[in-house]
Amino acid sequence: MGAVVLLLALWLSAGAASAGEPASVAASAEHLALLLRRAQEQDVAASAQWLRLGHWRTGLLGTRSEADGENFFLSPDGPRDPQSELRATLEAFFEPGAEETAAEDPKLPFAHAICRFPARFIFLRKVLDIDLTMLAVPRCQRFSDFYQDLDPESATLVFSSYYLNNPSSAFGHTFLRINKRSGGGLGKRKELLDYGIDFSATVDTDNALIYTFKGLFGFFPGSFHRLPYYYKVRQYGDFESRDLWAYELNLTTEQLEILVAHLWELGSTYFDYYYFTENCSYHIIGVLAAAAPDVGLMDRMRTPVIPADTVKVVVQTPGLVREVDYRPSLRTQFEARTAGLDAEQRERVAALAANPEAVLAPEWSPERAIATLDAAADLVDLRHAKELLRKTDPGVAERKRRLLERRSEIRSPSPVLQVAEPSDKMPQVAHGSRRLGLGPSLANGSKALAVGFRMSLHDLADPSDGYPELSQIEMGALRFRITDESNARFILDDFAAVRILSINPIDRFTRLPSWTVSLGARSVRDSGGCRDCLAASGRFGAGLAGAWHDEAVALFGRIDARAEAGALEGIADGPVRAGFGPAGGLRWRIDRRLVFLATGEWLYHPGQHPRSLWQTDAILRWGLRRNWALSLESSAQHEERRAELLLYLYL
Repeated sequence: MGAVVLLLALWLSAGAASAGEPASVAASAEHLALLLRRAQEQDVAASAQWLRLGHWRTGLLGTRSEADGENFFLSPDGPRDPQSELRATLEAFFEPGAEETAAEDPKLPFAHAICRFPARFIFLRKVLDIDLTMLAVPRCQRFSDFYQDLDPESATLVFSSYYLNNPSSAFGHTFLRINKRSGGGLGKRKELLDYGIDFSATVDTDNALIYTFKGLFGFFPGSFHRLPYYYKVRQYGDFESRDLWAYELNLTTEQLEILVAHLWELGSTYFDYYYFTENCSYHIIGVLAAAAPDVGLMDRMRTPVIPADTVKVVVQTPGLVREVDYRPSLRTQFEARTAGLDAEQRERVAALAANPEAVLAPEWSPERAIATLDAAADLVDLRHAKELLRKTDPGVAERKRRLLERRSEIRSPSPVLQVAEPSDKMPQVAHGSRRLGLGPSLANGSKALAVGFRMSLHDLADPSDGYPELSQIEMGALRFRITDESNARFILDDFAAVRILSINPIDRFTRLPSWTVSLGARSVRDSGGCRDCLAASGRFGAGLAGAWHDEAVALFGRIDARAEAGALEGIADGPVRAGFGPAGGLRWRIDRRLVFLATGEWLYHPGQHPRSLWQTDAILRWGLRRNWALSLESSAQHEERRAELLLYLYL
């Protein structure tokens, strides 16, 4: 019998003298003293599982728990002292039991320690051999209800793919799914009845700058939430059109019980949320490490914490992943449904989504009409998922209802939609999120060594396995050169604190704009300021794009606006220069690992010097292996022509 099942049986039967009352106060005190001696002798406070259950980490400033809520500790010194917290926990277990009603809040101090910290209790009972007859077991009704609601059979790590339109999800997202025992015979639909366990920040602002500042410096509290899995599917798969990759974990019964019990414990606390360190993926891995400390998950975490990197850590742990499953987003399903339609059908799909009474040709076969009506219903879902779920637009709901009525008039079943699993887009097959580049550079006849480093994540010329085909997001990227002159000079060409480019191809069904935003600094290469002076730079642009041959070829154009500040001849002869103008490019994926990218821009600076600037860039990048690439890069602008050959290592 599993530890949690045994404890639940005891808790639910608490009150009977044989199960719930200690033999005597003296005997209990003697047993507690014995346990404290055992804990000291075995150095339990330094054990991996105890440290993970308390989320203690040792750094330059000593040992401290990452949990920031006071109710997570029983000792005043608990946040900094695992030994003190262990003693306080054991002593609290032996306090008189109390019947806990469903109305009680497990966060409140008067909840018994066994009810507040069942994972600690299960662990300490095992390693110290606690005699249950020596303590009064309280009735932990709320935890019992929680455990029975989850009804855990297994656990799954879920990766939600990249979504650039939401800053908090631009790097992807991971969460847990607790798979129920009940619901057999439902097939794949069974998982919709499961629960998702999510760690996220409690955001109190819509301002992008304030959000960025608070997210970077830990001013948002982050906490764990339990939500029905169908809600997560709606949120990610339907609202945001993000594919889901699910990794069923090969946990033992004991590990699964510890996992669920620890999730309950974490409901009493919060963690300061840091966008690049203590984020959703970090704390999800932390929970798994508390359940299975021996596999060393936390030892392989690195900064910044990227969700896809945490998936790689889990996948690369021998024996930890039992099975991988793919759930296509609503957009992916719609694209699969329309892939086989001809031009006339696609025209009717768009017409029906706008007007469900649009006429279908009478000579059409039932199969042809069914495919068109099914696609039209999916298109309404795709465009209005939130309105349909929240019932905020009766017109949309009526449009969807009428399409379903027309479909039901054709007495033939729809074919099963087959969506091929894009194995080349699994996050674990992606190149490393960090990148280091090195190679020769020739600029205006001057030789130099070019060096590049990127903290994360991916650009349009990188091999696209594991990443969206037409999306770029880079953080902490810099390029510099070291000249070969006698007085060797360091030249910083470019630094991007953030650089995002989202190319959204326009077609009959999609009208999303393409856009870019960047913030950083660059060296001035024109006559409008001192040569090679560094200027802070920010850019925003929006436009349109088209793509063909499964997005292997893409053309994009924008109108960009850029502002710079430095030693410049800018507005009113001041140090700030601002301009706008057209920009665009061509991306051609010649082969799976060979990409050609050409971009150009022209910026107009009214009333400033120089009046206009232009620049063109071309890259031919060959992915030698998953984490190696050779890149031939050239750039031309007003007063510089440059060519470089870089060898990239993705880390």
